[in-house]
Amino acid sequence: MITPEVLVTNFIKRVVEQPGAEQIFEFDNGLMQLVETKAHAGTPIVGRPIKELHEHLPKTHMRIVAIYRNAQAIPAYGDTVIKDGDRVYFVTKKESISQVLKEFRRLDRPYKNIIIAGGGLIGLSLAKFLEKNHHVRLIELNKQRVKKIADELENTLVLHGNASDQDLLTEEGIESTDLFLALTDSDEINVIVSILAKRLGAYKTVALVKRNVYKDLATQSDGVDMVVSPDQITTSGILAHIRKGDTMMAHSLRQGKAEAIEVIVHGDKHHSDVVGKTIEEIKLPKGTVFASVVRGDEVMMASRTLVIKENDHVLLVLSDVSKIHQIEELFEGYFD
Repeated sequence: MITPEVLVTNFIKRVVEQPGAEQIFEFDNGLMQLVETKAHAGTPIVGRPIKELHEHLPKTHMRIVAIYRNAQAIPAYGDTVIKDGDRVYFVTKKESISQVLKEFRRLDRPYKNIIIAGGGLIGLSLAKFLEKNHHVRLIELNKQRVKKIADELENTLVLHGNASDQDLLTEEGIESTDLFLALTDSDEINVIVSILAKRLGAYKTVALVKRNVYKDLATQSDGVDMVVSPDQITTSGILAHIRKGDTMMAHSLRQGKAEAIEVIVHGDKHHSDVVGKTIEEIKLPKGTVFASVVRGDEVMMASRTLVIKENDHVLLVLSDVSKIHQIEELFEGYFD
């Protein structure tokens, strides 16, 4: 069984591997990725309509599936103009993520120097992963825990101390730190040390936060670049098991208000409401977008003329999660 700690660790790994991405969700065993990023002024597509993306990236298979402006969902039509500060969700293959990200923001420099605050299961697992290709320092308050994790790590400098100690952070080169990960068991500490690290010069800060009151505090602070919610990630891990129909994967988005799901299409044209129809002919609930279709090993971006076939893996993004049951019923096959 996959534990919540493993789900959170894997989520952070994906984000670390793609500087500039706010969140990355995998579908169809990694063939398709859903990425959230924040659009920045002065980049190629900001101030331009979405349809120009295909001129900039003619050989890249990608599709914008959702845009949030001032926390409100807006339609992602071809003539929709991307603005500075927009939260953009797009689907593409893993190898194309960085190329697409460059259209929305100047890519963050590759992370080299990383400090992890907290040597719990998540902190230790990430250190094991990151120490292979990064310079990693891990700060842990519990002296016995320090000895244990130091024995398990090969190339990570494990420090006994308090991550909120300004002198300690300065001594360990916080001003040249590319990524600061606050992963202790305390929401309050994670938010505070992230703000402190940012103030002292850390390039990017990530805070693990469970409770909503601290999520709100963190998201409103300039000192926390990314908030990781274990509850939301864990919920995504179990959603596929509670959805009706043949749902392979589901991820909760926007604090549970939206959702992305991968469903397998069943039935033939006589026993299905979608098989044999073009995407244009399928009537989806308002706020639902066809993102992509995986047919065998072939990945196809959704288009109006694409015909849905039996056993297709379809990725949909819902800005209104209350419509999920309509989607489940739509994609279920039926008998005479």
